[in-house]
Amino acid sequence: GLFDELYLRNYKRLFRMAKAVLYSTERSEELVHDAFLTYLSSPDSENKEKNPDGWLAQTMKNLIGNELKRASRTECSLGQLNDFQAPPTEEPFDLILPKELTSSERQLLIWYFQERLTHEEIAERLHISLAASRTRVFRAKKHCEELLLRNL
Repeated sequence: GLFDELYLRNYKRLFRMAKAVLYSTERSEELVHDAFLTYLSSPDSENKEKNPDGWLAQTMKNLIGNELKRASRTECSLGQLNDFQAPPTEEPFDLILPKELTSSERQLLIWYFQERLTHEEIAERLHISLAASRTRVFRAKKHCEELLLRNL
């Protein structure tokens, strides 16, 4: 039926969104299932009916944010995961980044997490020192985490 089509059309995209941030296959699968359960159990709304794919994407962003918030309470936050590397995805990584990030922060996070550039490679691209690269990436990750937690 219609729900089966919606599930098949969105499962991989939602999974990649979660995996890119959480880096846990098991937890990402759980959140995707939670997103679809939320879809099934929530009352119909105009946005849900007009754009079910967008509604699911926003629900997934909220679930990921909740997961990050929960993780930060257990002393494990995005800012502390300096070696975190998101798996490459077909989905543009910047779709899950907060809109309030500056374009330079967004670019740094894409290079670091999605393209898996080293600090040396980032420093080379920006013509800055290695220490400046580390500092900029750290600050971008910290700002991203703060925005994700604030937007819950």
